[in-house]
Amino acid sequence: MRYCSFYKKQFSKLKIGPILPIHGISSQVLSVKTKSIYDYVPLAMRQYYELLGNHDVNTNFNRLYEPDKLMISNGFLVFAEENQNVVVWGIKTDKPLNEDPEVFQGQPLADEKYEWHSEEKTFSRFIIDYLQHQFLE
Repeated sequence: MRYCSFYKKQFSKLKIGPILPIHGISSQVLSVKTKSIYDYVPLAMRQYYELLGNHDVNTNFNRLYEPDKLMISNGFLVFAEENQNVVVWGIKTDKPLNEDPEVFQGQPLADEKYEWHSEEKTFSRFIIDYLQHQFLE
């Protein structure tokens, strides 16, 4: 599946405005900024960053991490946090890596560990809901 086409279609439905080249992060920059964890960044997430990674919609309310802020914690690639730092969102770093993996919500425990619960959505579906939520707040 071509995730960029899916994101463009969904983004236009949100009536946020045109997607411009400055809104994306090039694949080369993305690979450099995530070099130590690049193998854990799934295709659906990479294509989202390449299309919309620099768009301020990612931080209007909740915060999608910039590529160099992505982190692995206890088997999950953490990619976003709720606006009050109550929860984070991540994907499992299992191998083989699914190109559009399920998203989990992590509630902080002690020692930078989280209790994880499924959002019951893949990354591509989750990120569209995430964007819709950004505009409802």
